[in-house]
Amino acid sequence: VFTCSDLADPTILLTATDPSGNTGTDTLVVTVTDSIAPSVVMASAFNVSLNASGEYSLSVGEAVSSSQDNCGVVSETLNLTEFSCSDVGVHTVQALILDSSSNSVTDVVDVTVVDTEDPVVSAVASLEVFLNASGIAVIDDSNATDSTSDNCGSVVTLNQ
Repeated sequence: VFTCSDLADPTILLTATDPSGNTGTDTLVVTVTDSIAPSVVMASAFNVSLNASGEYSLSVGEAVSSSQDNCGVVSETLNLTEFSCSDVGVHTVQALILDSSSNSVTDVVDVTVVDTEDPVVSAVASLEVFLNASGIAVIDDSNATDSTSDNCGSVVTLNQ
């Protein structure tokens, strides 16, 4: 009986014995081959939220629910793991599962990158404006804000 531990081409000893008790021996190298690809179960489509720095690192465990192989899985990798503000939207992430005999399987899951961090805006304490000859005063966001910050950048708009 040969198992996955015999994939290194074991040498076996053959012994023949006749009715008189005489023996003859020889060796035989047996090539044991694993040609069965691993299997993988991917997670259902899911969302990931960018952090306060506008980044997200995806782990294999988030995308791959399970993987298995008759001789053991040696690696699980993803083609996309790092996301930033420019990646907001849906991405198809592919997993590659590899066994010790270089058999592999791939599968995909849709990962939606979202930005859920609210911008922070700080208005100036007060602002005095002077009307022009037409009776109009115009201000823009640079006059009205002390600071703004957001993990993915922000645009300040003024509403009156």
